[in-house]
Amino acid sequence: EVNVASKPQTQASRYTGEIEEEFNPEQRKLLSFKVEGDYLLVKPIQFLSGEWEDINEVVRSLGGKWVKGDIISYWAIPLPQQG
Repeated sequence: EVNVASKPQTQASRYTGEIEEEFNPEQRKLLSFKVEGDYLLVKPIQFLSGEWEDINEVVRSLGGKWVKGDIISYWAIPLPQQG
């Protein structure tokens, strides 16, 4: 596990905060957020039943999509490109 807090604040971290704000506090408690490359990965930290659909709607409104993995599935939201 990489300790993200020890890294200097990057341009991307500004966007991650804005993206996280799109989710309501109840939803944020169920999710972990991690920047990887040009994407913000949003992973459920517990099984989502009824909440999945609402969270998926928020992700899609941000241009993201559900990525189904063999072990771990998650949402990937593209970060705005600087420049």
